[in-house]
Amino acid sequence: MREQHPEPAPNPFPDCDLPLSWYRTRRDSAQWETVPLPLSGQTWLTLASLPPGGCLQEVLPGARPPRGGWVLRGCRHNTAVALEQQGWSKALIGMEAVLPLQASSPLRRSLKELIRRGLRHGAVAELSRSAENLEHFAAFRDRSRHGREPQLRHLFQNSWMPEFRIFGFESHAGGWLGLLMLSPHGERDWHVELMLRHPGAPVGIMEALADHVHRSLAGEGFERWSLGEIPFHYPLAPDNRFSRTARQVGKLGNFIYNARGLRRFKGKFDPHWEPLYVCASQGLSWRLFADLMVQSGYLTLLRHRLLHFGLTRPQRRVATAK
Repeated sequence: MREQHPEPAPNPFPDCDLPLSWYRTRRDSAQWETVPLPLSGQTWLTLASLPPGGCLQEVLPGARPPRGGWVLRGCRHNTAVALEQQGWSKALIGMEAVLPLQASSPLRRSLKELIRRGLRHGAVAELSRSAENLEHFAAFRDRSRHGREPQLRHLFQNSWMPEFRIFGFESHAGGWLGLLMLSPHGERDWHVELMLRHPGAPVGIMEALADHVHRSLAGEGFERWSLGEIPFHYPLAPDNRFSRTARQVGKLGNFIYNARGLRRFKGKFDPHWEPLYVCASQGLSWRLFADLMVQSGYLTLLRHRLLHFGLTRPQRRVATAK
């Protein structure tokens, strides 16, 4: 339980680092979404938007949890440690691919070749948030690879909000072959929410798209670009039973959405792999883990794949979400 203070407490999150898929909004007040977790009795604070300079401290007192306490997922290391110092529990849940935009390494020769091959089929540009593009975006998202399968829930943003940016790869014929949707995670950094690829997109499309975004953000002076999470894969050794269980269950991820392929794609850009945590104010348990698997849609997607594909491995592909 959070410590109670008679007066406003100093900000325990000085860097205002938010969980993944929380974003900066132009509104004056914070908004958030919660999901009740019936097995553990806890409440998952899933997605939120905060005004510039807003921190976790502004959301936690404002949203009143039930007796079971809060759960946060996708917390970076500094945030997880700050919460732990307030009595929360933390456990590794995945890793984040982060590109430092102002100190990038030269591209590998193999990546340059993929980008060159992709650019033979069209060009990349940032899309305006027009009524026509909003309609096209929704249609493209639904028909993209994996778009008709059960979708993971509460883990990422899937709507084109006014604060977001979308870059698209447009073919010479005028159709979209790939999209990247970014949310503003801070004043100087952006986060990939969606990676969408047309089922018939040629080799190199997503690499050319990501390279263009990388160079665009760096040229605008931004410092950090997150390519998103690889769930259940850790850059550090699991430090408790919750993390070890998650890693074992996460081995199914390669069957469900080709986690190795997702890591391989993001790894082409030589990112920094940083740990991500799940944090709970009232402790971690197997009930909480089961709750997260159910409420995120992970088990639904697993059941779908077992029914439709058996135990065969999925084809290599870029995932439709982060």
